Amino acid sequence: MLLSEAVEARLASLLRSGGSRKTVTFYRFWLDDLARSLMFTELQFVTLADLRRWTDGLIGRGLAVRSRIGAVATVRAFFKWCVREGYIDADPSVRLEKPKKPKQLPQALDTGDVLALLNAATTTDNPERDVALLTTLVETGPRLGEIVSMTVARLHLDERYVLISGKTGERFAFFEQATQQALRAWLAVRPAGLDTLFGLGPTGVRLMLKRCAVIAHIDPKLIHPHVFRHTSVVLRIEAGAEAADLMNIFGWSSPAMIKIYGQLATDRMMARSMASSPMSRLRPQG
Repeated sequence: MLLSEAVEARLASLLRSGGSRKTVTFYRFWLDDLARSLMFTELQFVTLADLRRWTDGLIGRGLAVRSRIGAVATVRAFFKWCVREGYIDADPSVRLEKPKKPKQLPQALDTGDVLALLNAATTTDNPERDVALLTTLVETGPRLGEIVSMTVARLHLDERYVLISGKTGERFAFFEQATQQALRAWLAVRPAGLDTLFGLGPTGVRLMLKRCAVIAHIDPKLIHPHVFRHTSVVLRIEAGAEAADLMNIFGWSSPAMIKIYGQLATDRMMARSMASSPMSRLRPQG
């Protein structure tokens, strides 16, 4: 069977099973790209070595990792389908290496965005609660499940710490006077009968943060509970926090997280340094 015939059969199958025209176009692009790399046209002659030469060619052409991930996934799915249809006896792509997704550094807010969100929180329908929740998120860096399960009984306001129960056990989370004042203001107006410190579930916390983002003119897609954990880590690293302290503060079971956030803090410092570089304003003319 010709490779081109198998490709057309696969594309027709995709359409019959509800695949979109966009998906079909994507499949055709990469399968045609593979066909152009081969010295023959018969499907049954394709080997693992042929497929590896093709993927090596993608690297040589400078294609981005994400593009190569899509290309390889398309080809692997195609040959798997060909085996199911009985067009070939064995799948030559079984041992074809999958490109690894590049690791993305966590996102963190800069201090300007944090201040804008805090200012926005003062204008909501529940300003005391929202300011207290935001300051607690930034200072103690809890996970979403940890912030929604905080209780008044575990809050030691005068001593300025709260006991957090997380996936690595229980830990102390200390806070300074600004957070203490925000929490005290919230407790003064907090309705009786709430089961938790802030009286919000996961959805409630997310919605509150989105509302503050809209008021602060920040893209709401960037504002979610975990970004404050990232922000808290990075701000502490920038302030010189020690690795052992970070592990205790954030309840990490592995020091590998410190390396990830340390890289993010370094990248932020480099960006600020480049933005304020004197040479960016002292370039020779001409």
